Amino acid sequence: MKSRIAGSRVTAVAVQLLLIVLLFAVWELLARNRLIDTFYYGQPTQIASYFAKHINDGSLLRATWVTLFETLAGFVLGMTMGVAGGLGLWWSRTVAAILEPFLVALQAVPKIIFAPIIILLIGFGIEFKVAVSFAGVVIIALLSTYAGTKETDPDLIDLLRSIGASRWQVFTSVVVPTTLPWIVVASEINIGFALVGAVVAEFIASNEGLGYLAMYGARTFDMSLVLVPVLTLVVLAAVMYGAVKFIEKLLPKNLQASAANWGA
Repeated sequence: MKSRIAGSRVTAVAVQLLLIVLLFAVWELLARNRLIDTFYYGQPTQIASYFAKHINDGSLLRATWVTLFETLAGFVLGMTMGVAGGLGLWWSRTVAAILEPFLVALQAVPKIIFAPIIILLIGFGIEFKVAVSFAGVVIIALLSTYAGTKETDPDLIDLLRSIGASRWQVFTSVVVPTTLPWIVVASEINIGFALVGAVVAEFIASNEGLGYLAMYGARTFDMSLVLVPVLTLVVLAAVMYGAVKFIEKLLPKNLQASAANWGA
């Protein structure tokens, strides 16, 4: 069974790579025969040339590192504070009932609207990009975590309390493990939002990063140059998502083990 699943995955990856190669081959063919305007659509060979140039001079690696740092900093800070806040709301249903409507309303507001306020408070530096990335993550993490706490089995909580478990023991052995799947989903969503926040902030005010490189290409009316950071962002997003999925596979075992140890 496992070998069959592994074989299916290899086949899927092979087909995906083949589709990508075919896409670029057709794209290049259309560009060379002037069936599409390279001014608007770029050209794969020109994109490859720009990739080689910016890798050799180190500018692409530097831009990628800057955007990656901003994204991960915003993601980690947003998830940490959001999860802590969501779990904290479990301790007081009254506070949660008061704050929840405001949090839902805040989540509906595009976070980039706060950019002028953030600029006034902390300036245009890398802190600004991290703050915008953080803003796109924290409320989703908080609301998702709090929604997970509400799924805790009340009968199980009553059972633990009946045998003398403290509120903290109930929290660590039941609430946290129950909430974990919601945290996992939030992290899968938020890694993308963190990247979007960092890149959009680079569009607004930056002199480095993949967003800045894309804007530079747009200002010089060079679509092939614009597509260099765009394709880099696609790869970066896929790698970060894969890393999040890998880390998530490790978390349930650890939490379940701690809960089992307490129960024993």
